[in-house]
Amino acid sequence: MIENGYLEADFDEVFGQQYEQIVKSGFENDPDKLVKLSQVIYFLSKAEKIKTEDDRLEALTKKIFEGLEWFLTIHFFDFKDINYIKIKTEVFHIYTTYLKLIYFSDYTHFSRSLLDDYASLYRKGFITSLLSTGYYLKRIAEKYALGGIEDVIDENIDNEIKDFYPPRFSLKKRIDFAKLMEKDNDDFMLNLQINQKEWKINDILNTVQEKTELLGYGSGLGRFLIYSIDKNIELL
Repeated sequence: MIENGYLEADFDEVFGQQYEQIVKSGFENDPDKLVKLSQVIYFLSKAEKIKTEDDRLEALTKKIFEGLEWFLTIHFFDFKDINYIKIKTEVFHIYTTYLKLIYFSDYTHFSRSLLDDYASLYRKGFITSLLSTGYYLKRIAEKYALGGIEDVIDENIDNEIKDFYPPRFSLKKRIDFAKLMEKDNDDFMLNLQINQKEWKINDILNTVQEKTELLGYGSGLGRFLIYSIDKNIELL
């Protein structure tokens, strides 16, 4: 709100105490907390533009990313075990969050081998398609001139678009999809010709299930209000 001019305030007055608590917390030494609190990178990336002389930020961000990479590397290795059935869905979403954080924070020291591990598992059928994963892989590959994963990117995007039907989506998923359409100029995002219907952003957002409970940020209502205020804001 400060950055976009909705609120006139000083960063240190509003966030100074929280900022110091995060930077001094030491949670980077706890692998479990690193994964659970990884989205603090959104805050650190914003703070870094203001706290330009604080060297602690870069080191903390690097440790958080390394913790995420350690977690994902171990779980990707375990995917090959047929008995590994526990938290695959959670791992999928953590990996997508990892990609979003790389893209958002311009983190250049990410693990290329982890991207290759994911691509290998995807090609072998261990991982299902997810549009947001394909989208952020595509943007990272373009930004850092990465090759060799084009097939994985295209299949993640194309396979989910084939099953695209907003009435089945939660409001959260519709908002996430609308955001991708807002920020992307490619034909597959701007005009989705699916089932002989051209879906526009308003069509997606206005298709609300009758029994949907719009409670809280995760369920969609808070997310929708934030999205309505600022289409460019990052939604966790």
